[in-house]
Amino acid sequence: MRFNLKKKRSSLESDTQARFFTWLLKNRPELRLNCFAIGNGGSRHILEAINLKKTGLTPGIPDVYCAISRGGFHGLFIEFKAGRNKLTDAQKMMFDKFSEAGYKCEVCYSFEDAVKVFVDYVEGRNNE
Repeated sequence: MRFNLKKKRSSLESDTQARFFTWLLKNRPELRLNCFAIGNGGSRHILEAINLKKTGLTPGIPDVYCAISRGGFHGLFIEFKAGRNKLTDAQKMMFDKFSEAGYKCEVCYSFEDAVKVFVDYVEGRNNE
């Protein structure tokens, strides 16, 4: 039963991320190509996983990157989470590395969170 809950959370995270990109295309089309998903998650055949790791797949990388500099940041990383899901140790480490390198990193638990984080970032609000 616990496996099903994790699967549901993952699906919720993917659905929320998809809604964010749909919103982005409709509401900020000029910035859509600056933002992209990083396909780190998901289940893969072992040979594919080995190949991806050889070509640079790195655990802990956030779900989305927006290559838009604002407020002294080089760009924005967004990690989508659902329910009580928290950042993994690898994700915390990458958040720290990216923050130290001048990137803004945010965790979003809903579609509304993601839109607010994005709009605030792009409009220069709350960029501390």
